[in-house]
Amino acid sequence: LAWLAKALNEKIGGIVFDENHQRVFKPKPGDNGVLPFLKALQIDSDDNVAAENSPEIGPSSKANNSNQALLLSQLQRFNHLAPRGSLCFVISDFYAFGSEDEASETGFEKALYELSQRCDLNLLLIYDPFEAQALPEGRYRLSDGRALLEVNDSPLEQRQRHCNIFRNRLEKIAKLGKQAGFNAHAIPTDAPLLDVLNCQLSAVPGQTNFSDLLGDD
Repeated sequence: LAWLAKALNEKIGGIVFDENHQRVFKPKPGDNGVLPFLKALQIDSDDNVAAENSPEIGPSSKANNSNQALLLSQLQRFNHLAPRGSLCFVISDFYAFGSEDEASETGFEKALYELSQRCDLNLLLIYDPFEAQALPEGRYRLSDGRALLEVNDSPLEQRQRHCNIFRNRLEKIAKLGKQAGFNAHAIPTDAPLLDVLNCQLSAVPGQTNFSDLLGDD
């Protein structure tokens, strides 16, 4: 997206963040906009060391709450950073959007709605294919690079739980997209790079490509 903007002589800016770092880039043209932005996407060696030394524990509610607050605060900051009329992309797994906390949900809805009213907003939702379907029977070890979660043999209902959470997240985003007029595109982590680069985002406000994942006709 950054290189495409440069090729079109557009300014490039944005926010790159995770739990450890947040960097803000005001829109700039050419290499001055692209190169610092791409450099910020690199994974630092210190981050790798931290991941290797992290305890093997499953995700906690405290960590989930922290991620919710982080994503919400950065969306609010992005709303102030992006010039009115900009073409904006938010790239995330939007896991925090699945919160059952009513206050957090209201905050996300407000932030995305306000951003969509100022900009041409597109959400790119990155997901792991295993999220979209119930796990088959077996034993699994899942990791985000820091925490480790063991999934043992369990009844089908329990194996479907993560899938239901994923579908609920898609449904919330799709509903809000129709109301606010932004587009959303789901991209699996195993998708070929060229397919991702060539994905067609609808010019019609409020459209998504969630139909297959949600089983809609």
